[in-house]
Amino acid sequence: GSNVHVRVLSRDVANGVAFVLLSSNPPSSCISGSAQVQRLNPTNGAVASVAVRELTEGDTIRGVVGDDLEPTFCHVETIGNFGYGPVYGDYTDHHLLIDSSNKAIVPHGTRGNNMTDVDKYVILLGAAVGQPDEGCMAGMDANSNLYTPLDTDFCGPNVTLSFAQYKLLYKMILRTVRRSGSHWLQLASYTGRTVNGSDGIVRVQQWNEFTPKLCTSMLGCAASGVATSDAC
Repeated sequence: GSNVHVRVLSRDVANGVAFVLLSSNPPSSCISGSAQVQRLNPTNGAVASVAVRELTEGDTIRGVVGDDLEPTFCHVETIGNFGYGPVYGDYTDHHLLIDSSNKAIVPHGTRGNNMTDVDKYVILLGAAVGQPDEGCMAGMDANSNLYTPLDTDFCGPNVTLSFAQYKLLYKMILRTVRRSGSHWLQLASYTGRTVNGSDGIVRVQQWNEFTPKLCTSMLGCAASGVATSDAC
């Protein structure tokens, strides 16, 4: 079985209740804050490598656009911090990349350098430079890896997304973030629900307990093509 990580958040000694965070694994998504990406200076057109942790919303970095995954520069719609955790090279093992040779959506895995603990981020790219109606569905790091804003926790570890399904999810996530805010890509947004246990312990559910249902709903909504359908 997997290891269980327990963190006591607070205790109510008088009422004999403890609030704890239970997780079968640490949060697994994200890109290392040390990963290098290419950032465009909009003033002079210079391009420089910077660490992901140095990025802010509105920056312009290298990404890809369209079904042909054409390299271009893209605006950072939002960037979310997902705390610290293990990465293998520049990505966590479950972070989803696009294989440019066949457009497969694949987890990074444990390849790369030795595992290190580092600050982690999720990057959602918006419009391509000069193409306001075209969203950049993936970023391109300094090693030409194509990274998405998703990991296997979003739809579930046993779900393999097709390229077409990923495109639908990306478009819906981008539209949702633009309409309702960037909290969708912040870890704190998914750790607030509590469940009362029969043992007197109040468990705070993990974000990856909610997202597979969200993924299924979004794919069903997109497939229906009708915003007022039951799937939406």
